[in-house]
Amino acid sequence: MTYSSSNSALYIDSTLATNGAGVAYWPGPDVLTNGFCFGSDGNATGNAQAHGTFDDISTYNIPLDAATIQDNFEWAWLYYILNPLMWENITPAPYTNTASPVFNVITGPGYLTQGGTNAAACVLSTNIWITNIVAKLGTNSSMNLTFLVGGGADGVLYDVFANSILAPSSDTNHPWSWLGQSYHCVTNNLTITNLPNISAFLILGNNLDTDGDGLTDAYELLVSKTSPNSADSNSDGIPDGWLVLHRLPTQGSGIAGQDPDFDALTNLSEYLYGTDPHVSQGFSIWLANPAGFSGIP
Repeated sequence: MTYSSSNSALYIDSTLATNGAGVAYWPGPDVLTNGFCFGSDGNATGNAQAHGTFDDISTYNIPLDAATIQDNFEWAWLYYILNPLMWENITPAPYTNTASPVFNVITGPGYLTQGGTNAAACVLSTNIWITNIVAKLGTNSSMNLTFLVGGGADGVLYDVFANSILAPSSDTNHPWSWLGQSYHCVTNNLTITNLPNISAFLILGNNLDTDGDGLTDAYELLVSKTSPNSADSNSDGIPDGWLVLHRLPTQGSGIAGQDPDFDALTNLSEYLYGTDPHVSQGFSIWLANPAGFSGIP
């Protein structure tokens, strides 16, 4: 961000994103004596917080032109990409699947354990939120958390996701991790064993599954990066839920034609036959059930 009395401009990765009018009001001496604050408004209460991760902050006493910004970016971008803090992700929890009453791929407590019901904090609402958070540092770079799911409805499971980097839902480099499911008004215990050096962010998701593929909309947006409005995001004949259920990639091309177990059956064929793409079953399937043929000449 660069600004002057005549112009202001925002550059992202050295490319001009937008510009606007100049700055007309400058901080006076009474403000400057309080120092420079970044991430909040500087008050004792910590109001107006910026919820995110900041890395490699630099300030300048003059406005920068486009050429200087480009030079700075060319010099610094590699260090930013190679910074290990930018690539840390919290390990996802193991999950199970159910077929009744509806097909649901991602179910189970995951890493969450329940510590009892807190009736005093039980509030019914169309919204859900995390409340009553207590965090204690554990051993070996771990963090022990207790929290409640506020709002929501009785008997509904809500997903808990975590990440070490606040990234947009379209960022495939930093997907969120699914940590488990919980009912509202229940005290949850969670231990993050590979806690990043800087931060951990938690977010809740409800059980809405718009396309009926067994993956909640929240999971598709945050974790699998598939479309919550299409059961087959890649249009390759394999539902997104089946790919996640069998730990197959959901991003990229050619997934349907891959054969991870080398049994001469592609992922698409394994899906159509109802077999496991990670267990070699090709020859027995072809000999026992030549589906698709009207007869053998």
